[in-house]
Amino acid sequence: MSYRLVWLPTARDAALQIILTRSNRAAIVGALDRLTGTLQQEGPAAGESREVDFRVAFDNPLAVKFSVDEADRAVTITDIWTVS
Repeated sequence: MSYRLVWLPTARDAALQIILTRSNRAAIVGALDRLTGTLQQEGPAAGESREVDFRVAFDNPLAVKFSVDEADRAVTITDIWTVS
């Protein structure tokens, strides 16, 4: 069973900024596609546990911070950034 993906506006804006300003756009879009697919399929099993109620998932060159609402079957992306 899959999870609904929700982007906080600040995370969505950060993703767009990353896509528009980085020279490795194809790698970024590919990583973003893989990350969102993993989050939708795996929900709370995706990524690594961090602070209370938040997890972090990586797919080079991106990382996302997210939370999972199991009752609503929703994954909320709260932040996204590039990693090296």
